[in-house]
Amino acid sequence: MAKRKKTKENKKYFTIVIMILFIGSILGFALFSRPNTTQAQDERIFLNQNIFETKIDEKIQSDVMLVENPNTYPEIPIGRTIGGIWIEYSCSDCVSLVNNLSQIVTKYSPRVYISPDTNNTALLTLMSWAATEELNDYNQTAIEDFICSMLIMPPDSCALREI
Repeated sequence: MAKRKKTKENKKYFTIVIMILFIGSILGFALFSRPNTTQAQDERIFLNQNIFETKIDEKIQSDVMLVENPNTYPEIPIGRTIGGIWIEYSCSDCVSLVNNLSQIVTKYSPRVYISPDTNNTALLTLMSWAATEELNDYNQTAIEDFICSMLIMPPDSCALREI
């Protein structure tokens, strides 16, 4: 009889331990699987655009261009961060310039970005993971040459330009 009582007690304790583990794992999942709500707006903005009307933080630009650390912002698709190109423009009335740059961005999307920076001395500053080039006037051929030479895996349109 004592043996039976001991077996029932063991089953009871075993059931309690299993229930605690089960409830603990559910609570742990609920606590640690919540999305990070402390992300800055600038980090999330890359998911839906390549053309910016305000200056973008240099840290974010660097993360877009750098190959060594391509996934600092995991919510940005990996193909958009490796070896991206950033074009900054500096002018007072930039409507036609932005329109021209927007066409280039569309052509080489999603790996080319533009934003203003009034602190630049040149009209255009082209930046990549390996080089920076300044242009004092809009030159579509020079911009596309820079993009095609600096992209890690250039699109087919780069190869077609050389034919």
